[in-house]
Amino acid sequence: MTDTQGAVVLTGTVIHPREAGDAAQTGHDTGTTTTQALETLQELRESGRLGFEELWELAQRWVETLESKQTGRAYREAVRQWLAWCQMVRGIDSTRAIFADASAYNVYMRDAPTVLNRRTGELRPMADSTRKARLGALSSWSGYLMTLDLMENNPFDPRALKRPKVDQDESPTIGLTAPEAAAMMHAARQDGGGQRLRTAALIGFLLTGGPRVSEATLAPISEYGTDQGHRRIRVFGKGRKHRSIPVAPEVAHDLDVYLEWRAERGGCAVAELDGILFATSTGQPMTQGAVWELVQRIAERAGVAAFQQISPHSCRHTAITVALDTGADMGDVQEMAGHSNSRTTKRYDRKGQRLNRSPVYGVATAYAKAAPPAE
Repeated sequence: MTDTQGAVVLTGTVIHPREAGDAAQTGHDTGTTTTQALETLQELRESGRLGFEELWELAQRWVETLESKQTGRAYREAVRQWLAWCQMVRGIDSTRAIFADASAYNVYMRDAPTVLNRRTGELRPMADSTRKARLGALSSWSGYLMTLDLMENNPFDPRALKRPKVDQDESPTIGLTAPEAAAMMHAARQDGGGQRLRTAALIGFLLTGGPRVSEATLAPISEYGTDQGHRRIRVFGKGRKHRSIPVAPEVAHDLDVYLEWRAERGGCAVAELDGILFATSTGQPMTQGAVWELVQRIAERAGVAAFQQISPHSCRHTAITVALDTGADMGDVQEMAGHSNSRTTKRYDRKGQRLNRSPVYGVATAYAKAAPPAE
């Protein structure tokens, strides 16, 4: 857990990294000085007994101090895989890693098939954008360890370990056409199973409102309501910011039917429901993996040719792109998407324009006109 000042608790001891040199600073829940706590960790390291378990516990407490939960999840996974690689593949204490170790891990992430396609079971190497984010996370982690005197140097320092170049104006995400998106919404309404009503509402919200998957899955029922005559879901997004996403009329209908079904099952009125909006049968938030599998299954049922490449982010990508294609104001789309920088929103617009204006279509038309008549 963390205290109100962002301190990290490790096996009953409180560590305030920014105040580690203050011997008078005391952890308010144990009375143990931060100096003693740090000395314990440092002694474990010096004796070669600072292993995966201690560092993993510390890492989990560290990510809790980060402002963004989404960033925390990504950092937690980055550190977990790095610690495991150091111990199981490299056979080293990760706090003693040097540039050569970080460089070898970078190559491993680039070349090794470590990313699982949950639907096909196939493994593929990590995308450059993900690898770049992982390197940034590990640089932050190493810097944190240095503040605790648990590491002498940062092996992931970007001045030495170059990160992959990622085209900020190009996205590998596969988008959908408007007819494909409409077909997915129809397929979701025709889906079977006990959660078919939830499926229709969730797929509709993802494709029309364009939320990030975590924004949709973590939204509580209490944030679904009416504001100035508009049905809306208030989500908690990046940068710890709330924003309201309007709910299209047909999606609002699906949501209302779904909530009425939940209320009937629970033996209560809709107004008495609480918890997560798009909940599992046990009332928990859907995992991102479950949403990923659901989106691909519905895409396949809708006849989307590239269904195996479709992801929850494809739904967000499609909502933003279609909004821009239909002439929506760039600022309005930026607000809908929750982009802090307008350049991120413009990326979707430029991609669509480049494809629509590609000379390929003109070349193909010229060939078609010049082709000999069919026999």
